[in-house]
Amino acid sequence: HCVNDITATGDIYEHLLIGKEWCIPVRALPKPINSDYNETAVSISPNGKTYYFVSDRKGGFGGKDIWYATMDDDGVFGDAVNMGPSINTAADEESVFIHPYGNVIFFSSKGHNSMGGYDIFMSTFDEISEAWLEPENLGLPINSYGDDVYFTLSPNGKTGYYASSKPGKIEDL
Repeated sequence: HCVNDITATGDIYEHLLIGKEWCIPVRALPKPINSDYNETAVSISPNGKTYYFVSDRKGGFGGKDIWYATMDDDGVFGDAVNMGPSINTAADEESVFIHPYGNVIFFSSKGHNSMGGYDIFMSTFDEISEAWLEPENLGLPINSYGDDVYFTLSPNGKTGYYASSKPGKIEDL
């Protein structure tokens, strides 16, 4: 059964396919993920308990930062936590994607060592230091001097998809 709840803006919505019918998008995520600020992207950890998301809420390092919130065993989210200066910069971050293995995160940034506009970066979680390592720019030919965003990687790690403002056609990675 589809529900119409398009009353808020700047939030993350869910668009369900029930049978052959696409439902009207619904504001799917509770606080602290959706807030009075703008949220533009979300990626869910492999265990389904940690939600990584982009928001321009107060308390960040720049305009849009990457945050996360973790759900307890009762399905209640704890506070939103900024991923910190190893991931976020004074410039905007965007389009977060946590790999299905759970220890690699991809995101776009106008900061770090961007070639121009948004570039796609990758960071690996170091279990010894319990911190995300310095992000690596994926470089050419993936990144360009324009905007490169919304990178996702297949579970086997062999196929990547992303949006780019560079001229040209669809290419295999």
